Amino acid sequence: MSLRRTLLSLCLIGHVMSTNITIGELPEEISKEFKKMSHIPMPDTTLKCLHRVKPELQFFLYNRSNTENPVTFDPKNSNIGEKKLVVLIHGWLTSYTTTEIQELKDAYLAHYDCNVLMVDWSIAAMQPYETSYCYIGIISLQVSKFLCQLSKTADLNLHEIHVIGHSMGAHVAGLTGHFITNKCKTKIGRITALDPPKELGSQKLKKDSARFVDVIHTDIDRLGSPTSYGHADYYVNCGFHQPGCKQISKILESDTLADVMCSNLRSVKLMTESIGSTNAVAVSCGLCPRYCRPNVISETYNLMGERAVHPRKHSVKLFLITTHHAHPYFIGWDGHNP
Repeated sequence: MSLRRTLLSLCLIGHVMSTNITIGELPEEISKEFKKMSHIPMPDTTLKCLHRVKPELQFFLYNRSNTENPVTFDPKNSNIGEKKLVVLIHGWLTSYTTTEIQELKDAYLAHYDCNVLMVDWSIAAMQPYETSYCYIGIISLQVSKFLCQLSKTADLNLHEIHVIGHSMGAHVAGLTGHFITNKCKTKIGRITALDPPKELGSQKLKKDSARFVDVIHTDIDRLGSPTSYGHADYYVNCGFHQPGCKQISKILESDTLADVMCSNLRSVKLMTESIGSTNAVAVSCGLCPRYCRPNVISETYNLMGERAVHPRKHSVKLFLITTHHAHPYFIGWDGHNP
């Protein structure tokens, strides 16, 4: 990565943390992507990635002893005990310090005496979309090496870890799962993908990335994708524009990044709320997202988010859930037990 791009990324990391930044204030290349594309990325785009420079990557460990000031983590000198491990991977134009990602971390620490490992790839994530996407392969390889090393030094059972990736981070999580399968000869336990974008080529999340892959779709008409990637895919309000988010038909320079990414980031907020809720009940929807109506005759129910499980019927993998416009989002389905 060039020095110029690195410096621009460092400036952008601090700037994007302000929810009031407008599209016009973004670096010109990124601003143009938003303004000229109704969908990011455009359909049927396959990348030819020329960038193979190792991007900067850091790992930060949080637990109940370090809820605000994380430890920079080294797998060769680790002491994480036998606690549950949750790995959080942020997405495009965000970082591990993004408010929604931090709130997700806080919810896990509030409900579990666990370790939360943050993967910070923000310098690469603050690039134009296609440039960032080209880095996910090498980033995933680094994360897989890290977790494989950790499994040896800390006697960590990879079957028991939960990896959560938001946006482009969902594909990082998926590729990490594939690399771990090849390198460590085992599969990680679970991947939760929060509004993954349309893949650009073969570098993507797949159902066999982990023992259980669940996906939450909240912005399929802009920053997300309608593609079913997992064992269970949840289309929130049909996966399109989320209630409570500003309706934006054409992105202008004056629109804030928070408004443009509102539906996309809603997936993180829903995951956060699901940790302490049993109301995130979804119903099977065999034609979602083309036709968002519950299955009439053979409907089944499943919880979305933290409490999601493999669907009881292997033939059922698509689910529909309706939410409120603000917290608490989940409505629940009275009388139905998933």
